Amino acid sequence: MSIQKCAAIVMGVLVLCTACGKNAPDLERHPYTEEEKIQLSSNGGYYVYNPGLEANCILSDLVIEGIILDGAVTDEAHSFIGSGTSKKSFAYTYTDIPVWVDNVLYGGVSEDVITLRLAGDETSLVTKPRVGDQLILFLAYNEDMDVYNACCLEGSMFIKNPPDDTVFTFSNMPVFSKFDGEPFDSFKQEIAKTYETLRMYVAEHPDEYLFRGGSSKTGWQNRDCSRNILEFNC
Repeated sequence: MSIQKCAAIVMGVLVLCTACGKNAPDLERHPYTEEEKIQLSSNGGYYVYNPGLEANCILSDLVIEGIILDGAVTDEAHSFIGSGTSKKSFAYTYTDIPVWVDNVLYGGVSEDVITLRLAGDETSLVTKPRVGDQLILFLAYNEDMDVYNACCLEGSMFIKNPPDDTVFTFSNMPVFSKFDGEPFDSFKQEIAKTYETLRMYVAEHPDEYLFRGGSSKTGWQNRDCSRNILEFNC
């Protein structure tokens, strides 16, 4: 299914929910420099759609401001490719990273800490954020594994870079790196504007879209909601 056929659209402005009654961890933040912009996935053909902020908004079940915690675990799993006599097993490495949920910008989650799963170990496949990083994450929920995946790999991680709290991205793709150096609050407004633009377009073309509203984790179901798009009566 193409990205145009699977839209996660929020009706109205982006909702900002500050976590109430929770004390966010006070961790030292690393100040990134341009020399540290290393997109490990850049040599892979991972994208089957046009990446960008709009794609992030469309694909996300959950958008948060989070803090990277200590305790990442790298492991190996097995999967299969092909079918019948050509079916083959292969191993792959992934890293599970605990993330403190500070603010929820889109979607919903009840846990204080969620798991971000990125392909590869510390130095391979997808660039890993550091402990203490404060960042915006665009996430798709994997209900079977109870983990969240970055929708557009490095392009779904926007770091609040100290000391001036501007955006830093690992991605070297212009559609993402153009936000480097932008004030973090301005970037959040850009996200809200993108959701509003999508909402208006979908309202005008309701038959073109299915909701990706996420899963039981976010309180929405993946079903055809195009007829009730304005009311969320799904």
